[in-house]
Amino acid sequence: GFAKNPTIPKVKLCLLARNLNGLTETSRLAYAASCSSRTSSSPPIKGDEKSMGGKDLHVSTHQIDLSNLDSLEETIKSILANNNDEEYDHYILINNAGSLGHLGEAKALPSPKDLQKNIEFNLASSCWLSSYFLRWIDQMNTRKDGTCSDTMDEMKRVKKCTVVNMSSLCAISPFPTMAVYCSGKAYRDMYHTTIALEESKNTSPNSDVKILNYAPGAIATDMTQTLGECTVLDAELSAFFKEKDETKFVKVEDTSNKLIDLVLSRNFESGKHIDFWDD
Repeated sequence: GFAKNPTIPKVKLCLLARNLNGLTETSRLAYAASCSSRTSSSPPIKGDEKSMGGKDLHVSTHQIDLSNLDSLEETIKSILANNNDEEYDHYILINNAGSLGHLGEAKALPSPKDLQKNIEFNLASSCWLSSYFLRWIDQMNTRKDGTCSDTMDEMKRVKKCTVVNMSSLCAISPFPTMAVYCSGKAYRDMYHTTIALEESKNTSPNSDVKILNYAPGAIATDMTQTLGECTVLDAELSAFFKEKDETKFVKVEDTSNKLIDLVLSRNFESGKHIDFWDD
């Protein structure tokens, strides 16, 4: 997506996930996508072995368990401290970590501990990450003496910030036997919508923040496979996820391209829930 987009000459991707193999493969795909966009009119940048297709691309990977709240803050602070690059003017957080949690009727929820584990990962970790990312951006947009930018040149250097909460239709519509997942998605949507309202009241010239709740549509992933194999899922949902009809699922490239267009154009109301299928 971002690695292939020809309108962005310089990209730095900072990838976080639990699965090391997944991180490695995503990094490989990013470099491959950048390389595939290469044209004769856009040679690699001289002297940069990681530049491909005329794009200066850097990818860093970080294996991290976002559900481990004991080490989360220290780990995230360390990662962001090593990515404080002044030459970038737009910082984007794609907040996508999450899990299904308990599946089956809500009254069959096994224990408070089970629910707590889901909340720590899907809510506490995710919401804190967005909040800390915004504080980090504020720090970069504040002069070393602690004051705001007040000259035109300084204001031009203000970093744009876009936070994307990866949402779902489940955030706005109830899906039987998926109460925990739906509730978590709804919580995250409201949290980020509230952030957007707070930022709209920020009159500082050092602030340029937009928040997007983006529902990518039904995509064929490991999660959809899990739902298809679940024996306690609602019958209608189970039939949908079991079906191998690819026409009912959104292609990853299509939904990624729509998200990238929204993020780069910033042509959306901050805090709004936007679905892939929306006009």
